[in-house]
Amino acid sequence: MKKILSIFLLVGLVLLGFSGYLAWNSYQLNRTGNIASGEIIDYQSHYSREDNATYYYPIIKFSPKQGEDVTIVSAIGSSSPDYQQGHSIDLLYSTDQPHKAIIYDFKSIWLESIIIGVMGSVFFLVGLIPLLLIRRKMKLHQRLKHSGTPIELPIDHIEINNTISVNGVSPYRIIARWHDKKSNLLHTFYSVNIYYDPEPYIDRDTVTVFTDKNNMKKYYMDIDFLPKKSK
Repeated sequence: MKKILSIFLLVGLVLLGFSGYLAWNSYQLNRTGNIASGEIIDYQSHYSREDNATYYYPIIKFSPKQGEDVTIVSAIGSSSPDYQQGHSIDLLYSTDQPHKAIIYDFKSIWLESIIIGVMGSVFFLVGLIPLLLIRRKMKLHQRLKHSGTPIELPIDHIEINNTISVNGVSPYRIIARWHDKKSNLLHTFYSVNIYYDPEPYIDRDTVTVFTDKNNMKKYYMDIDFLPKKSK
């Protein structure tokens, strides 16, 4: 689980870094680039099987300050031509790379970096938040092992935790119950997830559960007697 989450985190960082790189290039182009008026001379069509739709990308001709006329195809298209042929449109370009000119609007300048940034943020948060929760839980378990109230309880049963699936495999967990006669409440305690069937390796009838005396919902079941799974 940690390995998968770490991969999400790494992919998110790479995408965020790439988004920052694109945003910086767009900022520099917007700050130092030249603006020229271009003419839409045609459209290049592209059929997307995924969307089952045809997209149209404007072909634009313009004259940079230096050099010959340049013809470009916009990287951003639409499901229908936005402008008629012959329509004038502003372009943004760098002096040394006029063939990489873009339409001078917010979408053409910033959209790519924004989309990649959003994707990167999603991957990053999907990896980061669970890892932080796991780390927090591990710290709680360590604290309870040292200062929690130990309760020796009979093992009730072993179940498959179907709420979690990693590569199509759900982990096991050990269940123990405790009846608090003072409050007449029945508490159910779960072990951490175990990614193999622990039953053949259980050599006892009881487990120790360390609880927080102020909050019974904070607990840790000690299953150190089980063998560690090789990586």
